[in-house]
Amino acid sequence: MRSTPFSMTVDVVHECAVIRAGLACMLGRLPGLCLSRATACADDHARSRTDERAAVAIVSPRAACELAAESRSTRRDAPAAAQLIVVAPGFGDLEARAALQQGVMGLLLLTVEPDELLAAIRRVFLGHHYITGAIAERIAAQLYADALTSREQEILAFLSDGRCNKSIANELGIAVGTVKTHVKAILSKLDVGSRTEAVVVASRRGILYGVEALQRQCQPWTSMELAEGAHRRPPGRPAGAR
Repeated sequence: MRSTPFSMTVDVVHECAVIRAGLACMLGRLPGLCLSRATACADDHARSRTDERAAVAIVSPRAACELAAESRSTRRDAPAAAQLIVVAPGFGDLEARAALQQGVMGLLLLTVEPDELLAAIRRVFLGHHYITGAIAERIAAQLYADALTSREQEILAFLSDGRCNKSIANELGIAVGTVKTHVKAILSKLDVGSRTEAVVVASRRGILYGVEALQRQCQPWTSMELAEGAHRRPPGRPAGAR
């Protein structure tokens, strides 16, 4: 008697219809996989019945945030959630590390080929992490870089708004000389020569926006956080405020 081949169930959760359809099409052609659902809403995946729950979910950065928050609020005796693989145009090293800290098991770029997608799903299904090479190299390159202090991160946010030293000093209630010292430290730690470069590099690495930069192509400065201690814009200051 022939046994039925084992098939892993996979969900796709992505708010972009084109990406969602492309991933669903790719998954449908890969051996040993069964597409359970393709949806734009993380709630559709999170609220699925236990017997319909996918083993692995390929998700957007935004969906990862929502599902991570859902997982943290779920009872300990609740059925196990799907293992998450995030696909995005790119990741900063801190963005990637923050996602991993919150339980994401795989990180892939939107340029992923079918063979790598299958390898990632299989590895994550077995409980192992899978990080595509380009992202792993970025994490490794910055592994021993000096971290910005919370005050330096705060000042960096003001720099991104184009604020001058005096304006920042007034906002934070510190001396202008102290601001200059912090700015000098920021430039040194990021290995850049100007404030503009600091903002660009910090944004790319995921320092400027904290973990929500993981989903910056969706909704920057969201209130959702994937990591404790992630930098937030000072209260009462909308984006672009001067």
